Amino acid sequence: MEYKPLNHFRSEIRLVTIIPGEGSRIECTIKVVSLTLPPEYTALSYCWGNPKVTRDIYIGDHVLTVTTNLYAALMHLRLKDKPVTLWVDSICINQADISERNRQVSLMGVIYRKAKMTIAWLGESDDESHQCFDILEFLAWGLQDQAGNQFYHRLQLKNLKFQKLVKLFSRCYWIRSWIIQEVCLSQDVELVCGNRRLNWNVFSQALEYIQRDPELFTPEFRFPSSYYEHITMLKACREDMTGDVPLHFVDAVSRCRQSIATDPRDKVFSLLGLAYN
Repeated sequence: MEYKPLNHFRSEIRLVTIIPGEGSRIECTIKVVSLTLPPEYTALSYCWGNPKVTRDIYIGDHVLTVTTNLYAALMHLRLKDKPVTLWVDSICINQADISERNRQVSLMGVIYRKAKMTIAWLGESDDESHQCFDILEFLAWGLQDQAGNQFYHRLQLKNLKFQKLVKLFSRCYWIRSWIIQEVCLSQDVELVCGNRRLNWNVFSQALEYIQRDPELFTPEFRFPSSYYEHITMLKACREDMTGDVPLHFVDAVSRCRQSIATDPRDKVFSLLGLAYN
């Protein structure tokens, strides 16, 4: 596929629009816009997945090969009756043009800040992930309930299978370096797993419940430490970014040291949008 050059001085980016439809064929259009006054769009945060396992999508008369994880995300985000406009790094950036890639990376903080919403794609769903979203919603409700229902809520906790959360929280999405700024800088974040959705605020409230009263949870509910620490770090960083004091770059690097990147340099580049110095 051929890309038209972007004007870096005008802070130009590309947006991809998924054409409404059904079936396995995904058709899209691409347009160039300026970040100075962009149209409404949603940013996608996801793991690329195995680059050797791919599917084709269609952009105009051109074919573009994407990973199966991205293909699955596009399938779930596509609507039957109206177009969906997204910013997706592997589609909207010419990956064959190193100069463009470097320039677009420098804009990624702004791209996620200006998006109406960021979709955090966790991957395809299964029976357990459906139950996980129900559990998280229940925990968030427990945190919000300041009336006389706490005793009832604690009794109900004993019947929940918290071990299922371990599998969801151990997905590769959570420890990818780039998701840190993608989650922390976005105006609004929605977790999507298959056809289930959960707003970040609800997810954050569920985590808060776990952190406040860990003794309520059964011994089987144990995260791999690196995943749990990374998820709680994401929560703390997002809260910091909405506060009055900007996050110092050294603090950002220190907090995110356990994140994973294919290129070690990305562990630094992926945090530049978070810090003010």
